[in-house]
Amino acid sequence: MKISEDIKKFIEDNPVFIGSATKEGLPNITIIDGAKFLDNQRILIVDVQMTSCRDNLIANPSCCLSIYNQAMGIGYKTFGKANYLTEGEEFEMAQRNLKNQNLKAKGAIVVIVNNILKIQ
Repeated sequence: MKISEDIKKFIEDNPVFIGSATKEGLPNITIIDGAKFLDNQRILIVDVQMTSCRDNLIANPSCCLSIYNQAMGIGYKTFGKANYLTEGEEFEMAQRNLKNQNLKAKGAIVVIVNNILKIQ
């Protein structure tokens, strides 16, 4: 899936919520401190304090990201599969991309986007 540069910038510049669910379908939503595109299909998210979301994504990788800018009156919802990583290149990149360098990444989440919808 090719995502336009405008949509990538919008997602990277606005608060992002990640929705996950247990294997049994119990939902959870967590706000994250930003997302960064690795390429045209993969989004990198840093885990600093996640518990339920991390456990859910490991057990059930299906997830949804919701991004909305109230002033602009638009947003996006992405659907995909998450890979939770605690080592490797993406994990190291996640640590470097932390806005608050006093924090430590517990993990990196790489979401492979398979669908995106505009919200208005």
